[in-house]
Amino acid sequence: MDLDLCLLGNEILDTLEITLPDPDLLTRGHLTIPLAELAPDFPHPITGESLQQIADRLQPTVELRLREGVTSQLQEALKTPSQDAST
Repeated sequence: MDLDLCLLGNEILDTLEITLPDPDLLTRGHLTIPLAELAPDFPHPITGESLQQIADRLQPTVELRLREGVTSQLQEALKTPSQDAST
């Protein structure tokens, strides 16, 4: 699996080694659409748009195939111990 670091919370970094948030989040649906499935209301640290708003704008430009169960597996893996206790 190829993983890209696209966001680091609300951090904004622009160094020779890395730029966060990844500028491609605003133009490449294959990055933003899966992130929007995980955290649709998360605001882009620079534009303030939610990931879902960006994904909706990019959706017509990309053809993605959803892999059964991957989103739920990622959501489960991203839960913190305190989230597990509250559910």
